[in-house]
Amino acid sequence: MTSYRSFLSYLTAADSATVFNPYAGQDQCSKIRCHNFLLYLQRMRERRPRLLLLGEAPGYRGCRVTGVPFTSQSILLDDTSVPGFFGRSAGFLDVGEVTWQREATATTVWQTLNELNVLPLLWNAFPYHPHQPEHPATNRTPTTREINLGREPLTYLLDSFAIEQIIAVGNRSAAALARWGLPALRVRHPAHGGQPAFRRELGAIIALMGGRAAYGSSAEK
Repeated sequence: MTSYRSFLSYLTAADSATVFNPYAGQDQCSKIRCHNFLLYLQRMRERRPRLLLLGEAPGYRGCRVTGVPFTSQSILLDDTSVPGFFGRSAGFLDVGEVTWQREATATTVWQTLNELNVLPLLWNAFPYHPHQPEHPATNRTPTTREINLGREPLTYLLDSFAIEQIIAVGNRSAAALARWGLPALRVRHPAHGGQPAFRRELGAIIALMGGRAAYGSSAEK
């Protein structure tokens, strides 16, 4: 994979028969998700992040809708949610597919990143949305086989962005990284009452990393 478009093509063609692939399909919603995802990667490239936050899998209110990890539609389209990055004025588009606009995890993650003044690359160990059979508006834990499909896409992003530090968000992404032999730090997932611990633990890591937390040496700040 030599470009973000070829990376997207890889994601589109990957085995996702038992899950929802946000990037596959020829309908307008899928095309908009692909547009948003490519724009996200391009804008991240401009900022040269050195830190990657890795979740488990897309949720049905967040990345499953937008195509952007840890990001709900309300965050994606709001010019003030992440100043200078997201918003309609930046070129991000309304998927217009569902009524869900917010996701609790996405809100907590981006509020915390704004408070800490860092902009890491965000990704999931499994890049597709796992749901209960015949119930797409649900989340489920991905199987080990499904998780293992995520190793190659993650490796591509680590190399493409020259990531120096991975932070696993939750136990399952931490377990996947350990299985793949990729060193990482871990923070509590913000779901199920974990918001205070997530904020505290991520803040402690960022404080220790200092200026290396989110940007390369010549990135815009």
